[in-house]
Amino acid sequence: MVKSKDVHRLFKQAMISRRYVSEDLACILWKKSEEACKSLNGEIESLANPAEISDYIQEINETLLPLSIEFKSRIDEVSGKRIWAMVNSMDGDIAQMATEYSAAEINYFKAIIDLIVLAPADAFSVSSMLAIREVQKIKGTLSKAQGELILRSFVANGWLYKTRRGRYALSSRALIELELYLRNSFGDDVPECSQCMELCTLGVACNSVLEESGCPTYLHRHCHDNLRRANPRMKCPRCESDWTQKGALRDIGEDSVPDDFDDMRRRKRKSVQFNLDEVEAEEGETEEEEEAAGSDRSPSPKPVKKEKGKLVRKSQLTQQSDDDD
Repeated sequence: MVKSKDVHRLFKQAMISRRYVSEDLACILWKKSEEACKSLNGEIESLANPAEISDYIQEINETLLPLSIEFKSRIDEVSGKRIWAMVNSMDGDIAQMATEYSAAEINYFKAIIDLIVLAPADAFSVSSMLAIREVQKIKGTLSKAQGELILRSFVANGWLYKTRRGRYALSSRALIELELYLRNSFGDDVPECSQCMELCTLGVACNSVLEESGCPTYLHRHCHDNLRRANPRMKCPRCESDWTQKGALRDIGEDSVPDDFDDMRRRKRKSVQFNLDEVEAEEGETEEEEEAAGSDRSPSPKPVKKEKGKLVRKSQLTQQSDDDD
């Protein structure tokens, strides 16, 4: 006989088969699952309530723990609506795409991610021309025509989205399912929203120059709008610069670059630059120590030339002269 637990099972199957859905669709799936079960058992209580969908999904997540999968959510950066996606709670590695794509296609996707994350001027997007050109660098037999088809597939399956200006950017599905991969692979190159602490690739950033390397405060557009409604006289939570002044904030995402922007220039990775600075500092300390140690030693005799390119020391020349006498 059909029971209330079967509503959970039906809802889980519907969510897993789609892998990622909007919160509005999740509410519809919950209601449809209840209706299907009530048609077989009228005693099942109706609990479907859009206001409680988050709590309902969290209950289902507890039953998914043994399978190392869970449903996670975030606000979509473009629409401002909440999205739910099924993720691997153990690693979140990009290898989970293996069921959809070949090894060459996954390598191509990694290359596109690299272009998007390291795009200059915090554009966090890449032009279609540069994205297609990147396919030639992938080992395998992928042509430009195949590259175009694969990019369309990435968009159709929700891994990328195409902006209004025809550029490619990371979708909400990619930001949810590949969050650990992005954090482990790129570190601070993918900034966090200072309000919700989720990865931020579209929104605004503090344009203050009060700090030597610039203020690292980023906000999603919807998070910024919520803060502004709560406090019209906004200040940066980090450097306290006045955000009501013109030019106090700058765009991040495709709005940060003009239409004729040169995508070929990549910005330096913050983590790599940090390591280089450390290496240079250590090398400088080593050179100073060597110079200090060298000043305490007596200078060794300088070599002088003799015959064709041979080097001998003055002491050897003196010895040879005494032998000749």
